Amino acid sequence: MKKIALLFVALLACNAVSMIAADDVVVTAQKQGCTGFYDAVVATGIYENAKLDIGAPNSLAPFTVFVPSNNALATLASFDTHTKKKTITYHVVPGKKIMNPAEEMKDGVPTVGGLLLKAAGNTVFLDESKTIATITSATPIEARNGVIYLIDTTLLPATA
Repeated sequence: MKKIALLFVALLACNAVSMIAADDVVVTAQKQGCTGFYDAVVATGIYENAKLDIGAPNSLAPFTVFVPSNNALATLASFDTHTKKKTITYHVVPGKKIMNPAEEMKDGVPTVGGLLLKAAGNTVFLDESKTIATITSATPIEARNGVIYLIDTTLLPATA
């Protein structure tokens, strides 16, 4: 009877993990309360690329996405659509699931927007920028096509 109970618990755990990772990175961010990020990605027309699965034609997945809080995204309100789109791409690292930002990003990793994103401790920043964001999620949040981290600031390049 104990073996059956353990098997049942293991199956429930596996189903919970697969349910958590069933959504893409953008919908996962929305479900974490980052509705502003979701809205910005959809409004700028980049959701079609962001929802692609790993291995799909033209996909850059897996992604690591650093998702600013709703309050932090208020900085995008005055930007035109092109600038909003470009700014969002600075938060996306294509082609890898970063599980330890401080270690894996200390020398910088390229973003979809073409800038280097670096990490030190629990902070991330764009190369040559004075904008520093604190990672507020304790661990990476799994999605179907990557991972997300929640951050407290919108990352802006030095020229913004």
